[in-house]
Amino acid sequence: MFEDTITDIIKKAREGLGLSLRTLADQTGIPVSEIQKIEEGKTPPKEKLLDALGLSPFKFDSVRKNAFMPAKIPEIIKKNLRLKTLEISTGGIVSNAYILIHEHYALLVDSVGASENDVHFLSNEGFEPLFLLITHGHFDHIGGIERVQASYPNIRIIHGGKDVPCDTRYETDGFSIDAIRTPGHTEDSVSYFVNDAIAFVGDTIFARSIGRPNYSLESLLKNIREKIFILNDSVILAPGHGPLTTVGEEKKYNPFF
Repeated sequence: MFEDTITDIIKKAREGLGLSLRTLADQTGIPVSEIQKIEEGKTPPKEKLLDALGLSPFKFDSVRKNAFMPAKIPEIIKKNLRLKTLEISTGGIVSNAYILIHEHYALLVDSVGASENDVHFLSNEGFEPLFLLITHGHFDHIGGIERVQASYPNIRIIHGGKDVPCDTRYETDGFSIDAIRTPGHTEDSVSYFVNDAIAFVGDTIFARSIGRPNYSLESLLKNIREKIFILNDSVILAPGHGPLTTVGEEKKYNPFF
């Protein structure tokens, strides 16, 4: 299932545009009471409402019908490149964290350290983690940093925009990492494009939706278009919540574009 429902998508679009229910009603001629019912999932949205919110009616309808679900991504995503996807509960919120493995080296993404079992998995399997990549500073994505540091004192931690003042490339054993600033969900959001195969995008973009635009909807959409959608269509997108997807699928089916 997708991370966001159609009501989540509508609310994110309206709030990201800074529109009150009253202002949206005035713009569309749809009564406030009806917009409230739409946001509660009690009434299907009218096309003019979607247009006012900058949402594609066709793509929105495909999400509503659960059509065009993301393709299943295999664990072996490329020769000698294995992806382990984790669901980590932090403070009552379930978020994705990732371990990317090349031979006996590994990259960790977000709250891997919040799971003692997954830290033990690394040591039990003999994997040496080289980097911990933090996509942004929200609590559900930074859990367990201390545990990782204590277990692997030599690991390099890249803490989102705090450590990435501009787009930067890191080269290490078996991994080429492009740290790409993608503010929008938060001011410090960074996406990590690794080995021309996968982008760890945090809460910048989800399968068929986007992260909540806490910092700026305009910046969020611009960065997705100009920094994520320029990648090859086959590139896997590993979001902070919900299922894996690809650049090509989101260009084709995400209602925000």
